[in-house]
Amino acid sequence: MWPGVSTLKNWHEYPQWKPLSLSSSIPNLDEDGLDLLSKMLQYEPAKRISAKMAMEHPYFADLPEKSSL
Repeated sequence: MWPGVSTLKNWHEYPQWKPLSLSSSIPNLDEDGLDLLSKMLQYEPAKRISAKMAMEHPYFADLPEKSSL
């Protein structure tokens, strides 16, 4: 969790799940894809990858420089 979450009303009523393994959930995704996805799915916003940094991630290294994304 992140700092201050325990001060939110009813936060303790939400279920706590153990994280699932992304590699077992998405077995066809390569190591770079799994790394990028895990950075995009960070629960704490301050730890989440930015869109700019995501586009610079090695997962997209084989895209042409000028892409229409």
